[in-house]
Amino acid sequence: FDKMPKLKKQDILLVLLSLFLLGFSVVSSAGKIQTFFHRVIFAQGKQIQIDTFTPMTQEFVETVIGQAWLKECKPAIYLYPQQKMSVHVAVEPRGFFTLTIPTYPDEGWTVDAFPDGTLVVDNNQYGYLYYESKLYRSEVPFPTKGFIVAYEDLATFFADVLPAIGLNDKESADFIGYWTKALPQSPYYFVGVLERSDIDRLEKLTVVPTPDLILRVRFYFKPLDQVSTSQVERLEPSRLDFVERTGFSVVDWGGIVDAGDKDFVC
Repeated sequence: FDKMPKLKKQDILLVLLSLFLLGFSVVSSAGKIQTFFHRVIFAQGKQIQIDTFTPMTQEFVETVIGQAWLKECKPAIYLYPQQKMSVHVAVEPRGFFTLTIPTYPDEGWTVDAFPDGTLVVDNNQYGYLYYESKLYRSEVPFPTKGFIVAYEDLATFFADVLPAIGLNDKESADFIGYWTKALPQSPYYFVGVLERSDIDRLEKLTVVPTPDLILRVRFYFKPLDQVSTSQVERLEPSRLDFVERTGFSVVDWGGIVDAGDKDFVC
């Protein structure tokens, strides 16, 4: 540590917290699980390489580190200005990005947006702005109201629900095409809907110029081996709020996956 830049107290605390929470597991020659921390941490604008090797039990890795995050997959941000304009879009997740398309600059995306939804960044054309992130599990409210859907019925379910909350044909097709392939096989799914206030808190979205309408939708997906409705209040599509679009509109949809011990990659 002699060559490390001088840190403030809060930076040291962040380093220690990162060492506690973040890691990956490898199997040692004796066949036992160990956790090796190897992270690059940024503090006060300086890059600090931290290499700490600490034996951990498999149980600790799974219960403390592995369960600390929830995967937020494919939030897709569509922009529909009434005329061509330059639009700045910034997202601040309560966690961190794992992928962005196009690449997310530190200050956010700046795009040329067209009325048909076409976006141009650095002479490249996109249908939407894309990102994946990991969110602190403790920050995410788990919905108790939602739908119990058999795996083979998900596409039909989405086709009924998405128009009911205001997604157009293209957005609905993008959503269905992604999630029916991304969600791992399971007999059933609990599908909850996050409140708008929770979406804004978990992933603050700033758009300049200010849109006339921002429609944000987040589904919470949890695979189920069997149907259990004792703690679930069933929703009907008719009880979802339909949003009428007007003026400069922004649509932002995505999903949070609570896969437990099921193998899942966005």
